[in-house]
Amino acid sequence: MKLKQPNKAIDENLKRELEAAISQMEDSLKTASNTFRDDVVNLVNLSRYLRVVIAKPKAKSFLNQNYPDIMAKLEKIVNDPSLDV
Repeated sequence: MKLKQPNKAIDENLKRELEAAISQMEDSLKTASNTFRDDVVNLVNLSRYLRVVIAKPKAKSFLNQNYPDIMAKLEKIVNDPSLDV
């Protein structure tokens, strides 16, 4: 029994499709990586700014009196050790 040879045209088309899909996935990964990096930088900068604001007694008092739930969340962000850079 003789094995049938694969159709080279189909193999080439499949190869091109796979290469295009891989290239598209690489571009998507690059974009996601850049976006993630930008988001982390923004979060670290925000955390630093919040530390400055919360360190001011008047601002801290105002937030505690008028927005205690928000203040608790802001303190959680400021005290997160993963944002210490």
